[in-house]
Parts: sequence; C-alpha cells; structure tokens
Amino acid sequence: MLAWMLCLVMIAGAVACTGEKGTLGQKVAAPEVQQGKPAVTHGMHREKRCTPVNFATEEIVVENNWLSVSEKTELEIAKQKLQNSKDPAERESAQKKVAELTELDISRDKKVIEACGNGSAGSAACASARLEVIAAKGGYETGQYNNKVSEMYPDAYGQIVDLLKITSVDAQNQQQVKDAMTQYAMDVLGVDRKTAQGYAETKQGMDTIVASVTPILGAAAAKQLSKVVDANIKVVAEGNVNGAKFSDTNQGARPSNLADVNKPTLIDGRIQAKIDKQNKPLPNGNMATAHAEVGVIQQAFEKGMSQGREMTMSVSKEPVCGYCRSDIAAMADKAGLKSLTIYEETTGSVLYWQPGMKSLKIRD
Repeated sequence: MLAWMLCLVMIAGAVACTGEKGTLGQKVAAPEVQQGKPAVTHGMHREKRCTPVNFATEEIVVENNWLSVSEKTELEIAKQKLQNSKDPAERESAQKKVAELTELDISRDKKVIEACGNGSAGSAACASARLEVIAAKGGYETGQYNNKVSEMYPDAYGQIVDLLKITSVDAQNQQQVKDAMTQYAMDVLGVDRKTAQGYAETKQGMDTIVASVTPILGAAAAKQLSKVVDANIKVVAEGNVNGAKFSDTNQGARPSNLADVNKPTLIDGRIQAKIDKQNKPLPNGNMATAHAEVGVIQQAFEKGMSQGREMTMSVSKEPVCGYCRSDIAAMADKAGLKSLTIYEETTGSVLYWQPGMKSLKIRD
C-alpha cells in the first residue's frame, strides 16, 4: 500500500509510476474525436519502478489527423464533386484528390505521434512536430468572431485540437494518473477492475480515492493530486429536481461507459436535421457528443424525474456555450420540464427557460 502511495505522489509531480509485482496490459479504446480522450495503450509492469506511457499509434492516426485550411477546403470540394458530379473524368479526378489528401492527413498525424509517443512529449523532436500542427490550428482560428473557419470545419479543427492535447506532457501525466488510480482502487479498496475504472473516470470516484489517500499522503500532496485529476474537467453541470440530483461533465471527461455514441439524446432528430442542412458534425445528438447541460437533462428524463417538474442547474468552470442555448431549451421541452433555471458560476448570470421559448434567456 505504501508503494502505491509513493507512486501517486510522484505522478502528481508529473512522473509516471506503476505498482508492485505482476503484469497487466490494457488498451483504452479511443472514443469519438469530439470526446477529446487520448487513445493510449498502457502496459503496467507491477514492479516498484516508473515507466512511460505508450501511445497506440494505430488507433490515433485514424481519428486525429490534420490538414491545413486550404487542404481541408480542397478535400470538401473534391468530396462534393465525387458525390454530385455526372462527369466520369471529373469524378475520377475528385477520387484521386480525396485519396491524396486523406493519405497526407494520416501520414502527418503519424509523424507527430511517433515523435511524441513513448513518453517523449517533452522532447525537442515532439516540439518540432507539434509546431506544424500549431500553425495549422492558427489558420482555423482566423475570421470574424461569429464566423471563424473553425466553425465552418469543426471536425478538422477538433481533430487538430485533440492531436495537440494527446501529445502534450500534461496528457501523458493525466493518463498515468488514471492508470495508477485504477490500480490503487483495485489493490487498496478491494474492488474489481471495472469498478476501479469507474472510480478513475468520474469526478466523484476520483474524489473518493483522493480522500482515502489524504490521511496517509497529507493534505498538500493530495491537493496536488487533485489538480492533476481535475485537469480534464472543463465543465461541470449539476441539476436538481425536487431534491434528486444529477451531474455531468464535458464530453472529454465523461466516463467511457456513459459516452455512448449509439445512445441518442432526446433531441437526436433535431441535431440530425441540422447536420443534414449544414453538412457538418454537431454536438448533442448522442451521449458521446452531448454537452454537460444536455447530459443532465437526459439523466433526469431517464429517471422519470422531468415531466412537469422544475429543474435548477448550476454550471461551473465555463459558461453555457452560446450555440448550445437553443439545444438545451429543446432538451427541456422534450423532457417535459415545467421550467429550467441555470446559474453560471463563472459569470454570475442566471439563464432561464419556460415552455414556448426557443432558447435560454438571461434573467435581468
């Protein structure tokens, strides 16, 4: 047990650790790109030593590839021609262009993963490879406030952001914390691997583990560990319906067993209609892409606690995103809520919805 305590402290200080004797190997499946979760293969040799985390290149190259804005535009035009053109020569040319850019997409991604994998996120080679991705990211962030290129191509922009996240030093450290927390819960708390992973994938579960080590590590070390644990949580939404509480986080921090791309939200039809019209991926249609506020309402509905009820919700760390306000209103309507009141902790604003409203509004 003491060995695990020491490892957890070292991880909190940005060092990867494993536990005691024995061998375990587990691949963490990569969810949808919008989830923002790294696809990582970790082999935990349970000896009392520190080892690096290995990136699963074969998983990542398919999901986090990148193109510049001009190349992405070329790709989309070629796809449209391939889909709509009646001219065989034009279709053949478009097919070649799609294949060419797709191959470029994958090869670039592989270059970054190879430079930054195997614990090399802090190396000069990784930094050099990431510079090209950072430059491409800047191209997507041009344009007017409400009409940036990133909004035109959210899929490509999201892939670039995710690639930078999973090849960062912080990402490797966070994955190592999750791995160690899982093993700690199994060895010290006496739970099975599935239960332990559940602890390691939720805010409440992580808090339970941190609380259990505080008497041994001391408050200072436990606080440092909590900071690393919280790094992936960007938004926390907590709902209350007649005393029944529901909570959710941003997609990237949602437990993998709940981030189900095959589980539609109440507004799946609405989102799909928007996707068909705008011809680009959008969030909130399923539980892999749903924002925290949507997830909270979905949970209340599934528990039979929404019809004709008033819901209050607090949203912390970040405010409710502007383009989600209408989706949240649609969720409240589909769930049969009588009213919805949201408190934004970061801004102090109060948003509200009542039947008949198409979007959340700020209460004066």
